[in-house]
Amino acid sequence: MLRFGSVKIFLIGCVLIFTGAVFSPSFVAKYLSPDGVLLESTIEILGNFRIVTICFGVFITIFGILAIRWPVILYKTSNLLDSKLILAVLFLILLLYFLAMTRVWICSDDEGYFAYSATRVLNGEIPYRDFWANDGPGQFYVLAFLFRIFGPSIITFRTYTAVVRFLIVVLVFLLVKKLTSQRLALLSCFLVAMCIVAFDYCHVHPLTPAALFSLFSCLCLVEFISKKKKWILMLAGILTGITALFRQDFGTYILLAESAAIIPFAYINLSQGGSCRIGKLLKSLGIYSRYLGGALITVLPFAVFFIYNVSIRKLFFDLVASAIVTYPRFYRYPYPGLIPSLMPVIAGEQKVFHYAIECLHRFPYYFPPIIFVITVVSLFSTIRKKQNISERDWFIILFFLLSVALFNIAIHGPGPLHLLPSIVPAIILLSLLLSNLSQKEVAKSRCAIRRFVYCLTFLVVLSFGSVLFTNTVLRLLFSTDLVRLDLNRARGIYAPRKNVEHLQQTIRFIQGHVPENERIFVCSPRNQKRGVNNTMFYFLSERQSPTKYYYLIPHMLTRRYMHIQKEIIDDLIKYKVNYIIILSIEYFNVGPSRQEEYSRIPKLDDFIKHNYREVKTFGNYTIFRRNFR
Repeated sequence: MLRFGSVKIFLIGCVLIFTGAVFSPSFVAKYLSPDGVLLESTIEILGNFRIVTICFGVFITIFGILAIRWPVILYKTSNLLDSKLILAVLFLILLLYFLAMTRVWICSDDEGYFAYSATRVLNGEIPYRDFWANDGPGQFYVLAFLFRIFGPSIITFRTYTAVVRFLIVVLVFLLVKKLTSQRLALLSCFLVAMCIVAFDYCHVHPLTPAALFSLFSCLCLVEFISKKKKWILMLAGILTGITALFRQDFGTYILLAESAAIIPFAYINLSQGGSCRIGKLLKSLGIYSRYLGGALITVLPFAVFFIYNVSIRKLFFDLVASAIVTYPRFYRYPYPGLIPSLMPVIAGEQKVFHYAIECLHRFPYYFPPIIFVITVVSLFSTIRKKQNISERDWFIILFFLLSVALFNIAIHGPGPLHLLPSIVPAIILLSLLLSNLSQKEVAKSRCAIRRFVYCLTFLVVLSFGSVLFTNTVLRLLFSTDLVRLDLNRARGIYAPRKNVEHLQQTIRFIQGHVPENERIFVCSPRNQKRGVNNTMFYFLSERQSPTKYYYLIPHMLTRRYMHIQKEIIDDLIKYKVNYIIILSIEYFNVGPSRQEEYSRIPKLDDFIKHNYREVKTFGNYTIFRRNFR
């Protein structure tokens, strides 16, 4: 039946390809509009229809061929995929690719912020007291440690991030292999690798190590569920605490999700000795206390250290208030719709191919919610049929809770980078669902769900592949003017000439006119309207900022926080800053929800205008020198 249906799919695809090939848009357009009115627009629309027909025909033809030949393909590749040598070669190629990608392009905002902040920690400064930060302290101290050993450079922290990315893929492989099979493990790590390359555009963001330690914690919980080793809960808690040290919100979500899985599992499976429900609950909470104790053991020493050295008010402003105010109120854009508007295509303003690519780029935002729905339906039907929760069901519940909790980061964080925490457990969930649906007794009863999950898997591969191709491969293919940076901390880095030529000229000017012990200030015109400023300039120029607020996030420069602008101005006067660099390029505007708060806040901008004069311009970089009176 499957093969006969696959043949029909193949034949339908061939018919669609043939129809699109012989279809003549100009002939049909002349027939539809014989008077010539709207002839060109009609031809454009019909031409787009022809492209869609051919592309859809190719898609289902390939799908039909794979379905027909799937048993043969699976038989011939099974031994190859199970080979340890092939596996080692694949992982080696992946590691080399991650390392190679560390030498291309520069991320000026987040990457520069973490790198420069690490150099300040290396000089003895303490986060939250000596400079503003809204992430956990883990990334700053890890980078400072690496800079102490290998020296501060872009290659140093990018190599560290490449190794972390590689370990994430390896951990996903080990987790999925333990829960399902090696072939599904390879599929999962392939999807995660594509996702990391396509979405993780910042080479040093703390979400990456946070994801690594959260996967280590999940691996410990998988061991706890399968072998019921209670001592391993403390190790899982320690790893969760380490996750929170990199990103406090990430660690909190992991703690809540894993707690929601540990307590019911312990209550149902490990508290049989309790005389009543309250006794069983107390016993399960006693088991859970090992996990909570491990997390507290990790976090409390750092909490005591920072409370002793930094005021609680500053800690709350940086770690809690800034995170709550900045992203939801100032950076929160509308969540992208699954299907873009068809009006540009109908009007001929957008080609169908570009429209299809845009649809594929939006699909990753909805991949986790789709997995959530399928998981709930699958779990409900399984538990209702068996009247109990099996070990595999507990694994599904664990990763379901993790993905749902971490999806909050994607909702509140701008950009595809914040999708990674939720997509990784969603991919593991997809592998568990594929493993469940491949069983014979399940395949017969859930044929529709099985086909839907298979199509979803194909769509995930196609979507991630399109994002990877357009965001990474095309950029590499068309970046023919890559030049090697001639800066001390950027040795071995290649970037497009148009992006770094003026940057290098400005840095050389500053290094030639500003002594190492003198400070500079980097900002943007209309600072309250820009997303962030070029913090990488501090790191590459090897010059210090006079103020703790060198990472200029817009909410700091609104009427609500006028004291921050006053503090920046006081620091400029205190350290007698002679040179200010203004980068007139728009990274991204603030979110539309708070545009009214950015009408005109002239305090910092007016101070620069009245006390500094323009002396040199290199492209988008304008250098201002203090007026001497």
